[in-house]
Amino acid sequence: MRKQYTKNRTMKQLLAIAAIVTIVFSACQPKDELAQVTKELEEKKKELSKLKDVVRELEIKKETLDTTDAEVDKPIVYLTQLAKQPFESFVEVHGVVESDKNIVVMPEMSGMVTSIQVKDGSSVRKGQVLGRVDTEIVRNNIAEVEKRLELANQVFEKQKNLRASNVGTEIQFLEAKNNKESLEQSIKTLKAQMSKSVITSPIDGKIDEVYPRVGEMISPAQPFARIINTKDVYINADVSEAFFNRVQVGKIVRVRFPYQNDTILVPIDYVGNFINPNNRTFKVHANLDKVGKSLPPNLLAVVQLQDAFEESTIVVPTNAIQNDGKEDYAMVIVNGKAEKRVVKTGASYKNNTVINSGLAPGDQFVYKGYRGLTPGTEVEIKK
Repeated sequence: MRKQYTKNRTMKQLLAIAAIVTIVFSACQPKDELAQVTKELEEKKKELSKLKDVVRELEIKKETLDTTDAEVDKPIVYLTQLAKQPFESFVEVHGVVESDKNIVVMPEMSGMVTSIQVKDGSSVRKGQVLGRVDTEIVRNNIAEVEKRLELANQVFEKQKNLRASNVGTEIQFLEAKNNKESLEQSIKTLKAQMSKSVITSPIDGKIDEVYPRVGEMISPAQPFARIINTKDVYINADVSEAFFNRVQVGKIVRVRFPYQNDTILVPIDYVGNFINPNNRTFKVHANLDKVGKSLPPNLLAVVQLQDAFEESTIVVPTNAIQNDGKEDYAMVIVNGKAEKRVVKTGASYKNNTVINSGLAPGDQFVYKGYRGLTPGTEVEIKK
């Protein structure tokens, strides 16, 4: 009995210990499981994120590859219907306005300026008085010579009377006569010199500038005024010898004045016959006296000489002509699709080029949107 009791007691103790262990294990088990579940959840989330990225990439790739149901944007092009038109090209050379009546008036005698009767911008006529130089010294010389001439006349008359009475010698008579005539000539010279004290205009024109002031001393080496006739002017231009046979007297040229925003048409009135060896050019003049405008000398001008002219031809923008490394071509639209046309070009001027072959009137020419356009491409047309 005692052994049975002891055994039962031992069993109860073991059961109690097992119960305690179970309770302790049960208390610890949820914490370990939560940690495990949390770890697995984080790993699955990472896997899910990676799968979403893969799915997104595959969807994008699918959209790119699968175009059966997608609407493709058509390239936009701008068209113009070709028609024949006139074409002309020009060679442009630079020139200047010149005048043969652009002169500097110089005084003919030295002296002090006593009067100036014109000012800058004044219109003058040929022979008009511009100013005067002091003549006091010349007038005094004339007065002195006139006194001497008066005495010489008296001596000459007496010698003449004596000679008529056969009194005195012939030499005395000739000396008196020579003295009188010499003084008369001196007076003429002095009066001519005094007339040069008046400064006059040698041409019709306008006073561009008066140089001295009243009271200043001038001499024949100093300018008094500049006179310009702005109506009697012409264009002087140097043209390359390459165009010598294309430029003729009477041919109409365009003359453009860049700083006046003005263009006129005038005929050529002179073609030079000498080639300048320094720049290989020849002279061309175009008279401007009938244009009805006042143009100052040395005004810059651009002379446009006609180089080519076609009354009726196909002309397209130069930049719309492309080259594939072998030949020139242009794009046209036929039935809504792009078509490549090989072309042969002619003269060009200011972004316009003549088409000798390859295009015809009525073609729908692509003048904008031709870059990257390939034959057979359907396009959206704008005009």
